[in-house]
Amino acid sequence: MISVPYTFVAFETNHTRAYLEMCFLNGFKFEKIIVVVHSKYLGQIRDHFLKNETQFREIHQAIFKNIDIQIPFFEKCDFQKYSDCVEVIDVFPFYPEELEKKIQSNTTYFFSYLGICPENYLQKAQWIHIHPGIIPPIRGSHCLFWSLLLRGMPGYSVFYLNDGIDNGKPLHQYEFKELLPDLSSLKGIDNSLVVEGILNYYDTYLRGRMLVAYLQNENKVYTQEQLSNFPYQNRVFHPMHKDLLSSILSKFFKYGG
Repeated sequence: MISVPYTFVAFETNHTRAYLEMCFLNGFKFEKIIVVVHSKYLGQIRDHFLKNETQFREIHQAIFKNIDIQIPFFEKCDFQKYSDCVEVIDVFPFYPEELEKKIQSNTTYFFSYLGICPENYLQKAQWIHIHPGIIPPIRGSHCLFWSLLLRGMPGYSVFYLNDGIDNGKPLHQYEFKELLPDLSSLKGIDNSLVVEGILNYYDTYLRGRMLVAYLQNENKVYTQEQLSNFPYQNRVFHPMHKDLLSSILSKFFKYGG
């Protein structure tokens, strides 16, 4: 296994599972993993999953019908599998002082969660993140779906985090031109759950592929000429309206409700 010289800050979410498993399947283990447990918050996620487990498993099965990779989305994460050095922090608040104390200026960190990394973390060390959109044209929320609407394909960026919204220095960018999962076999599942399922299972899978590509020394960054072909040059997108999401599900994923 190749040792990745980063510290992976992990939350027991599907993003973390996909990143770590995709790296492991391609021969990479992280030098160190810091697990931020958050039992209460993750318990709420677990409760939501259990309430809708049948639907989520159906969505997952449909997404991975033609993808020959098994990511343990429905299992407790075995962090020892992915690194020989694992530390655990089990305290509140969400971004605890105990984690900040562990940040070292000579270490590069991988931020596996969503949202904005706290500024005090960014001031102490370099952080890498993956965003489902080519930045800076497609930044903000629901950018997998905005990428589909504006470009007709999912686009992703590996980049250095800064204190802005998805506008740090890009390290690797790519748009996936392959066929999207066909969800036409699904029936009677609320659109909001299908959207969640796509974000939980397909988006995370593509993020994992991006991380692997970057670790394999892929470093394609879009030129100004390429970025000029985007309809917006530097826009922050908000969560997509449910009616527009419904149209995206129908057009790109063949899901009719």
